[in-house]
Amino acid sequence: MLLITAFAILTVVIFLINYTKQQKEAGFAHSTTTAGIGLITTSFPGAIQQTLDLLTVSSSGTNWAQLITGFLLVFLGLSMSFYIKNKLSILNLLGAKEKRINDHHKELGLNQFEFKELEIDLSRFSKKPAMNEERFLEAKESIEDKMRSFNAEEVIKGYTGTAPIPLTLMAGYYHKGKPVKNYYEYDKNDKKYRRLRKQPRFSKVSQNVLMTEPEVNTLPNTRDVVLAVSTTMRITQEQISQFDAPVVELYLERPDHNQIFTLKQLKAHTRAITQKLTELSQHPGVERIHLIMATQSCLPFEVGQLLTTESYMKEITIYHYVSTETPYYPWGITFTNKGPVLREWKKEPIFNV
Repeated sequence: MLLITAFAILTVVIFLINYTKQQKEAGFAHSTTTAGIGLITTSFPGAIQQTLDLLTVSSSGTNWAQLITGFLLVFLGLSMSFYIKNKLSILNLLGAKEKRINDHHKELGLNQFEFKELEIDLSRFSKKPAMNEERFLEAKESIEDKMRSFNAEEVIKGYTGTAPIPLTLMAGYYHKGKPVKNYYEYDKNDKKYRRLRKQPRFSKVSQNVLMTEPEVNTLPNTRDVVLAVSTTMRITQEQISQFDAPVVELYLERPDHNQIFTLKQLKAHTRAITQKLTELSQHPGVERIHLIMATQSCLPFEVGQLLTTESYMKEITIYHYVSTETPYYPWGITFTNKGPVLREWKKEPIFNV
């Protein structure tokens, strides 16, 4: 009886600890396993009972019903723990064209019970009215709140999204939890989701290497510099003519939608961009870097996780493109050692003086 009481108390303590950490499923799994172990242990006669049996010339024997129940509870608890450990949580940044993994789970080979989709609805910030300080703070608060929940989950992480690139990069900036393992990109041509694979499709991956033009060491001393990254389509000089600053391009020779189809490419492109940001930050006179991206959503999310404006990167502003407006990039988000803030072009145009 004493052992049963001790195991019962231990079970309650483990459950409460996990519950307070917002891990209800894990708490229940651990509690079930612990309860099963307790039943198994106490199903055999203890030392006191064995002594009494000797004195009374009797035999209590094993409580087989309790033993079997204990093994069943242990099996159930361990099975739940394995399920929880391999559960998938997919972050979805919803943009103007809302796409949900839940509507496409079959084509990805996902069971509806294997994953949950954590949505951050940013679609209203993709449309009019234009971004202003009030709307920016609303978006920032929403992203910070949902990213805290996403960061706290000790499960396999996934990502997809169609939100504006500056908001996507900011979400990546606030991602401080377990690394994202699975990336899902929507193929506009096939109207299907595809998961970035681990291995390249072709033997020659050099075709998808980001080219640089011009080299940073050829730039004059300058306060402002533009870094234009093109993987889905080549950013034109007309589109970035609003910036009175030298331009460095990182681009694919053959840009197109869904040109990033492997994790290896994603990591390589992310590394190339962050290295170029660091290189530009060390160039004489540079104080501000203006980042323009025409890419898949996964790339700015990855870059956001590696921004280090608190230390060796200079001030970086990532801009939102609107094809029907003049100028084409009406607003962006600036990252400094004080965190992200809104930059509205009409209030802060760039003049390189």
